[in-house]
Amino acid sequence: MAEFSSNHLGIGSFYLEALANETYTAKIKLAQNTELHKTLPKAKQVGFNIVVDNIQRDSVYINIHTNKATLTTTDKDTFTLFIHKDGQSKTIPLSINDVHISQAIAKKEIFNGINTVTLFKNRVPIAERMFFNEYFLRKQRLL
Repeated sequence: MAEFSSNHLGIGSFYLEALANETYTAKIKLAQNTELHKTLPKAKQVGFNIVVDNIQRDSVYINIHTNKATLTTTDKDTFTLFIHKDGQSKTIPLSINDVHISQAIAKKEIFNGINTVTLFKNRVPIAERMFFNEYFLRKQRLL
């Protein structure tokens, strides 16, 4: 069982390592003690996940996670990170040869505000995340 709650902005996350052939259900508590139960899709044996680490002041880290079963099927594939916002874009070729890949990107090299990062495999989008780049915002100094 995993539990999570959102912050005041409605944003939250949790980690779930789904096991093959298991059924998982989300139980969501709504207003007035109403509950919604939703069966989650079955976990796939192969695939990729993007985790964005946006804690550092000057860089954002795009982390790509997969498993050994997926790596055995990708030796002839090409991968690209595509970071975009409002018609602007930046592409970064990737070599995925391990179950965990981390790509550091200087925040000054990407776009202010909400960015979308998409992982492409052979020019097909396979995973996507959004993150907020605050690098260009003026910081107020408190006395």
